[in-house]
Amino acid sequence: MERMNLKKVSSEIRAYLRTRIIYFKKSGYEVKEIGKLLNVADDYVYQVLKKYRKNGNSLPTEKVRGRKVGEGRRLPQATSDEIKTSIEEHTPDYFKLPYSLWSREAIQELIKQKYGFEMPLTTITDYLKRWGMTCQRPAKRATKQNAAAVKEFQEVTFPKIVKKAKKENGIIFFGDETGICNQENYQRGFSPAGVAPVVKLPVKKEKINMISAISRQGHCEFMCYRETMSQQLLIEFLGRLIKSYDRKIFLILDNLKVHHGKIVEKWVAERKNQIELFFFPSYSPQLNPDEYLNNILKKNIHSGDLPHTEKQLENKTKNFMNCISHQPEKISNLFLHEKLFFMESSFVA
Repeated sequence: MERMNLKKVSSEIRAYLRTRIIYFKKSGYEVKEIGKLLNVADDYVYQVLKKYRKNGNSLPTEKVRGRKVGEGRRLPQATSDEIKTSIEEHTPDYFKLPYSLWSREAIQELIKQKYGFEMPLTTITDYLKRWGMTCQRPAKRATKQNAAAVKEFQEVTFPKIVKKAKKENGIIFFGDETGICNQENYQRGFSPAGVAPVVKLPVKKEKINMISAISRQGHCEFMCYRETMSQQLLIEFLGRLIKSYDRKIFLILDNLKVHHGKIVEKWVAERKNQIELFFFPSYSPQLNPDEYLNNILKKNIHSGDLPHTEKQLENKTKNFMNCISHQPEKISNLFLHEKLFFMESSFVA
């Protein structure tokens, strides 16, 4: 029977074998018997027993082999930490580099700019693995987004809305519009390596629009329409919303021009005991839970049997929305997104 190759096992297993060798020897077993019991070479048993006696009958330990951690690396640890921090806290344009995202080439130029030498791309790959960094699709953020306005909404405005809603026994809804097209493709499929799968899309482009509103309690209301969103269409949706609930609606929307229209403003003012509108900071879709519902909707529409006509597109949209409207737990789970953690402290306060 072939004996165990001790070079291929972990140091923990070798340590365990050493303790068993000493145990069996003290129990009166011979070297060959121990080797057969533990499935290790007799020479290994001899070596362990020899080191055991040499150490004054104390258990032998292994010497740590190879280079010490950090030894022989191109970058000193302090320099490595500095580059890692630069990548985590800044984008390449901060250092006047002609890149929008960090790539190996961008990091190579950063090192050359700051430290005066050119590091091979393969070595940069090793450092990226060591830093725990992977190549990922970026999260999109509008260049016009106002960080101070976002912070104020999270820390001041939204807690005030929640407090007011609780005082008036209202429901907070988050609303948004979205367009759904039959030629978008969100699917992935298996195919041979290097050969992209082919999806057949309809020649004629069809599109419908939808406005929806969701609450943390799992409520979901929606309305499909074909034309461009107008003040009259928005009022129609708001009317449906207040008819569906006997509590006051606190609706938070983005800053689409229609949302601020004078006709809408007048209509809402006449029904101030039934509905009140609030607005997210400009260019901040990540704060709106309804945006995450729209993402799930579009993935569903463009998976499975693809819709070819406007009617098929509308039917698939309505089927999905009707289905998820009867699953409040799925709506509530949208609020668990990391970008929406700021809401939790206000809701539970």
